[in-house]
Amino acid sequence: QKKKQDISQKLYKDHIKLLGGFENFISKLENKNCAIASSASKKSIVIALEKFNLLESFDPIISIEDVEFSKPAPDIFNKVLEYYAIEPNLAIVFEDSQAGFDAADFANLDCIDINTFKWIDLVQFI
Repeated sequence: QKKKQDISQKLYKDHIKLLGGFENFISKLENKNCAIASSASKKSIVIALEKFNLLESFDPIISIEDVEFSKPAPDIFNKVLEYYAIEPNLAIVFEDSQAGFDAADFANLDCIDINTFKWIDLVQFI
């Protein structure tokens, strides 16, 4: 398991790229609460965010280590809702996996499938 994590973290550090338009999109949200709720390890998330100087853009960062059950259970999204003390109707999830779509649905959150949208197209809705 450790070797697998080491390999994935090296791949993150050396090969991960931002999707086109993401930096512009996230810059438009600088006065909004933005969290990460990922099934990845916290270390992998931090590596990726640091590479693009985006670590300060997200608080909290909730990872697989922070919850008992991973997606599709809603635990990871519920933890973000608890952190901000908000109801699901005040949050939006940007997700790329079926397990994440299901988790958002189970948490009663609106969810945008980032596989079908471009970040640049989403900027107009901010």
